[in-house]
Amino acid sequence: MLTTSSFADFATAFTEVVDFVPYEDSLKQLARERYKAYRVAGFNLNTATWK
Repeated sequence: MLTTSSFADFATAFTEVVDFVPYEDSLKQLARERYKAYRVAGFNLNTATWK
């Protein structure tokens, strides 16, 4: 498993990353940490709501 600190470095290998936020609260927190790592790394972020 990638840590938050290494996650953004890993993501730079791709031109586009799709990341999903699960319904389970404990997993939502991990998704929020990944989102913050993307922002800190300077990624252009777009969000969408799926139903």
